[in-house]
Amino acid sequence: MYRIVRLSSKESEQQDSRLAVIASGFTDSAAASFTAANWVRRHCPQARYDEETGRWLMEDHDGWMHSFFVEPTVRHRAGGPER
Repeated sequence: MYRIVRLSSKESEQQDSRLAVIASGFTDSAAASFTAANWVRRHCPQARYDEETGRWLMEDHDGWMHSFFVEPTVRHRAGGPER
């Protein structure tokens, strides 16, 4: 299983990172990636895709850096219960 997440942090407050799940329950990474690309284009058109990391990156007007990406859920990574 895969999910689309947003990791947000402020450069001046690197200790304070916030993770938000945008969508979850994808059975394969291709479907999650396709949905993530469409979601980012629709809601954050100013974000740019970084091919090296496979993440969409955006800085907002308050200085927060947002990173959008697909990751395996806990169940998929560790074989345990999904969180």
